[in-house]
Amino acid sequence: MRLIRVGEPEVEAGGVALEKAAPGLFTADGSGRGLALGYVRYGDGRAEPLVRCDAAGCRGEPVDASAEEVVLMGTGFRGAAGWRARVGGVEDVEAAAEADCCYPGLDWVRVRWPAGVAGEVGVKVAAQGYGSNEVVVRGR
Repeated sequence: MRLIRVGEPEVEAGGVALEKAAPGLFTADGSGRGLALGYVRYGDGRAEPLVRCDAAGCRGEPVDASAEEVVLMGTGFRGAAGWRARVGGVEDVEAAAEADCCYPGLDWVRVRWPAGVAGEVGVKVAAQGYGSNEVVVRGR
């Protein structure tokens, strides 16, 4: 690859790796390591945000044990299939990714919420050798 800047000589800058997937989960603080952006879905049809923000800042909302799934915002998921998640210490949790209907590049990742998960837990999603960053979700 050549790096070309106006008014400067061309420079060899190395290569560019194009991957099938490059998953990343979004966080409230934009760091990629904090509270996950998304919502929780319950069996009775309710949906609640994972994070609430006000003038005092953002705080994670606890996920009740009756949750069916958490739905996380991210990007770079649609190039791979067979997604699985780690939620806290629970491995191989069912997950699926899909493109948003209206915003190019925005993906939604549905993760089945394991029974008994409590406290702040890390959530990470992976498939076919592609892994996301780990984000935080609060269980009750």
